[in-house]
Amino acid sequence: MKERPILFSTPMVQAILEGRKTMTRRVIKLQPGHGEYYDELAPGEYAYISSGGISGPYKCPYGNPGDILWVKETFSLFKSSFNTQIQYEDGTTDTLRLRVEDWEKFRIWKRKEGRHSSLFMFKSMSRIRLLIKSILVERLQDISAEDIKAEGIYYTIDYYASLLQQWQDLWIKINGPESWEANPWVWVIKFEKL
Repeated sequence: MKERPILFSTPMVQAILEGRKTMTRRVIKLQPGHGEYYDELAPGEYAYISSGGISGPYKCPYGNPGDILWVKETFSLFKSSFNTQIQYEDGTTDTLRLRVEDWEKFRIWKRKEGRHSSLFMFKSMSRIRLLIKSILVERLQDISAEDIKAEGIYYTIDYYASLLQQWQDLWIKINGPESWEANPWVWVIKFEKL
């Protein structure tokens, strides 16, 4: 079992905390051309099928089923009377506890009070751990209504066109309009919050 970091925006962190988000999609770096595709070899392993033959196996860079993802999120630091406090974007506050190996990096690193990008979060600062349940590969726009809901889209009307529009809007906001039109192949990572 390996542990790897993964970044989420603040609204998606909130959806995880509320139990609404149980999957995420991430663009695969190697995108098949016209008439090419990915095919499953074994759980979490895929072959790239092209006119030149088969290559692979390719595995998701975020991990395999059974691995743990630790969530990197935006945070703030401030000093209280006896220690340093960490505050997450939703307002939750805790005493900063770092693993021994992180303290030296933390001391050298800014150690400034105030808001910090999720890029600077250490593993021992993370409050959310996700167990990978399965890894799939599919085209971005092949998403089902159930999967859109599992992506954390807040819905009031159970109507696929409305859900799909919300999903498209979120994807474009994060990845840009060209990425929706390209309909890329994506890793579909299903997880449960630990």
